[in-house]
Parts: sequence; structure tokens; C-alpha cells
Amino acid sequence: MKTSGDRICKTCRYWSELIVRYGGPKRSLEALCLNREGPFYSLFCRGAQRCQTWASGHLGAIDDPDLPEGAYANHED
Repeated sequence: MKTSGDRICKTCRYWSELIVRYGGPKRSLEALCLNREGPFYSLFCRGAQRCQTWASGHLGAIDDPDLPEGAYANHED
């Protein structure tokens, strides 16, 4: 579960729980963006980054193995 009032990558449902790395220009934890509609799709993003396609991750990331199938089907962003 990702909780925070901030609309940043680390609280977005599309910030991967499984595909992460440490590094990049800022030497920080980065995760793959899984939002096909977003500007960072298939790119590694820092948790503090932002974009207009942010969606609440209150149930967990979409690639979280414990997330029930269709969990976000009836939820607004």
C-alpha cells in the first residue's frame, strides 16, 4: 500500500513494486513507470518525480503480486 498526500511517483499505482534499481544521475531508488498513458512510460523514475497522469496507489502498485485482479476497476484516481 502506498500512502501519502503528495501526488508523486512513489505514491502512484503505476510506479513498479517489482522493477526497481538504485542509481541514475541522482543516485537514488528508481522504479519503472508502468502507465501507458504517461510521459514516463517504460522509464525509470525517482519517487519524488511528478506527472499529470498520476493515479492513487492506495491499494498498492499494479504489479504488486498481492493486489487482487481488478482491484482498481471501480476506483477513481
